[in-house]
Amino acid sequence: MKKINVTEEDIQDLSSDKSFERGEELYQCGAISGRYRRGNTIYGKCEGSEITPYDIEVNFDGDEMDTYCSCPYDWGGLCKHLVAFLLTFVFEEENFIEPLDIPTLLEPLDRENMIVLISKLVKVYPDMQYWVQKFIKDHLKN
Repeated sequence: MKKINVTEEDIQDLSSDKSFERGEELYQCGAISGRYRRGNTIYGKCEGSEITPYDIEVNFDGDEMDTYCSCPYDWGGLCKHLVAFLLTFVFEEENFIEPLDIPTLLEPLDRENMIVLISKLVKVYPDMQYWVQKFIKDHLKN
């Protein structure tokens, strides 16, 4: 996997003083979650003022960096969420893992653990109940 080169100084240069300071606070509070990497793109979520965390995506193409945050920030430079996210990457890059494909990930689970996993997922994401029931209903037809 290609090394991504970004430094704390790079992040500071791309941010306003205020957004960098607020982003540092978010980083120190552990506001970043769901982080992973696919090739030269890193993904994650950042807690903010909304109920649901903001989605973040940063793609590195050589010396260029294309950033996305679902927050409404539009005052130039990186928002505080992107600052926190990129600082997390700089200082905790080893925690941005390349996810395994689902079949490989689920293969070692036995029936009992598969039931536990699906039950926990439905508890966190209640809409999954519909999809699980639909899959089973459709599967039993065949």
